[in-house]
Parts: sequence; C-alpha cells; structure tokens
Amino acid sequence: MQKQCKHCKKSFNLPHFNSKFCSHVCNRRFFTAKYRNRISCYNKIYYANNIEKYKELWKKYHDAHKEELSARSRQRYQLLKKNNPELLHRWSRKGGKRYRQTENGKLTKRLDFHRRRNKIKLLEPIDKNEWLEKLKSFGSKCVNCGSSEKITIDHIVPISKGGTNHINNLQPLCGYCNSSKGAKIKDEGKVRHSK
Repeated sequence: MQKQCKHCKKSFNLPHFNSKFCSHVCNRRFFTAKYRNRISCYNKIYYANNIEKYKELWKKYHDAHKEELSARSRQRYQLLKKNNPELLHRWSRKGGKRYRQTENGKLTKRLDFHRRRNKIKLLEPIDKNEWLEKLKSFGSKCVNCGSSEKITIDHIVPISKGGTNHINNLQPLCGYCNSSKGAKIKDEGKVRHSK
C-alpha cells in the first residue's frame, strides 16, 4: 500500500500502517519547520542561561583550531573583497562604530588624536607668500565647485595619511567642500588645475 509523504509529498510504500513520512529526515524537517519559533525561543533561553559554559567551549575550540580558523577567515575575507566589496565596507564601518563605543576604542581614538596633533606640530609651517600665489593662480576659487566664499587651505594627501605642508600638497577649497572631503584622498585627475 502506498501513501503520500506529509513533508516532501512523494508517494512511498508503508513500512508501518501509521507512517506519515517517507523517512526520518522528512519527519525531522517537517516538525522543525512546524515548531521553528518554539525551538528558537527555547534555544535563546537556554543559551542565555548557559553563556559561561558556551564561552569556555568556544575558547577551547578556538585554541585547538587556531590556524585552521584564521586561514578560513582570511579566505572568506578575500572572497568577499573580490565578489562583494560594498558589503565588506558596510561591515567594517559597523564594526568600527561598535569598537569606538567600547573603552578600548575610546582610548585608541584619544591616542590617535594626540599622535596627529603632535605630528602637525613637527611639520614645517605653510609659507604665506607661496600660498597667496597658489590661491591667485586658482583665481581665489574653490578647486572642486568654483565657489569664492569661505576659501580654506586643504591638504590633497591629509596629514593623518602622511601628507605635508608643502605647497604642492595644498589646494584651495570652500568650507563645505573641505569638510565633506574630510580625510579622504580624492583622485587628482578630477581636480581642476590652474591655467
């Protein structure tokens, strides 16, 4: 006698008169799908109550398989970098935000700020006459949008990324363009040069 499986809907020969599934796999999958919410709620509660136990298990596993895990994560990173760089960028930004909210992140941010400030102090000052000549050659206008209001000195390669106060590394930008550029290095091909 044949019967239709309750999960995969295939017909099968009855091994027992009360059978509803063609195999144990179909049986398990059917009840997992049916009680998914109940199972996940139970797992969350169990995990929350036994978190210390899980942490110890993860630590033991990580110590035992350190090289294998690091190789796998490197491989995953390379694949993601090649196939989906936008997702990788989004994840790194999210991770960076979370890290900056921790105590270590706050400390790192403070140290970076002091390091940059000390670096600026060690740099040679900007030559006023050279800067005025460069500004005149650009017609006292913003390199990016052509505005002549609130012109500021911008470093093409930011000081935080190894830039200097040399005249070739300076360009005039309006306040809005300068603040929107931030510490990014823009493509020099897109920059409008003096005539």
